[in-house]
Amino acid sequence: MKTPEAERRSNSAWPEDLARFTVVLVRPDSPENIGLAARGMAGTGFSDLRVVGPPGFEAGAYRTAVHADHILDGARFFDTLAEAVGGLHCVFASSARIRRDFPLVPLDDAVERMRGCPAGSRVGIVFGNERTGLTSDEIGLSNVRFRIPQAGRQPSYNLGVAVTLTLFALAVSGRPAVPVVRRDLPLTMVVDRPDGVEFLRKTPSDGGLGGYSDDVRLQADAMRGSWRIKLYADPKGDPIAETSVLVEDFEPERLAVDLATAAKTLTAGTPATIDLS
Repeated sequence: MKTPEAERRSNSAWPEDLARFTVVLVRPDSPENIGLAARGMAGTGFSDLRVVGPPGFEAGAYRTAVHADHILDGARFFDTLAEAVGGLHCVFASSARIRRDFPLVPLDDAVERMRGCPAGSRVGIVFGNERTGLTSDEIGLSNVRFRIPQAGRQPSYNLGVAVTLTLFALAVSGRPAVPVVRRDLPLTMVVDRPDGVEFLRKTPSDGGLGGYSDDVRLQADAMRGSWRIKLYADPKGDPIAETSVLVEDFEPERLAVDLATAAKTLTAGTPATIDLS
């Protein structure tokens, strides 16, 4: 029987096990923000939460952690950030403030570096207090500092939003491209005779799941030779697929036989024995 956590992982939309990534919240003020961060973790497939601060959560955290109680229940608490990142091999810290001694990289750059951490290594993603952020000493404990881009002049994102944005970017960066099956894509089929003259142009029938089919009927006296069939997504562009069909007369093989009989003459109405070899 699967545990609830195993069931959640088996139903995950992400192809990769994200258990090696750890989210660290440093002295969060709002219980509701903690719950929102946990909800964002659950929604993107992450589960390991560490908190720098007093142990336990207030009821507000559970109110906003919709379907993410297991994240809060499994959280670990530490007195300092140095203790919280113990055992982690790569540490990334989010910061909304530009610091002279700690250059910031964009989120997409940080995500690429997170993915680039050696296989089997433990990776920590640190988020500071909603009002004060991380101290310089705490920032110094990270290997990479990053900033989440914003469209406006808002000083920073809400903690729960910042966690969710970061984890979503990290999760989808590891997904393989999924081919999209177009069911409404008009295709044009062109059939050319062996002499290069266009014989037929039509839109084939959509057979579903990206497949198309149609019949091409030729008359008995159709031109013999190689007929070309081309398929176009854009009739003015190059064909996306093409093939050829050979049309030729069917002539059965000729057989050479010897006929022999012992009869001297053949008389109408009188059977004679003939040997065939």
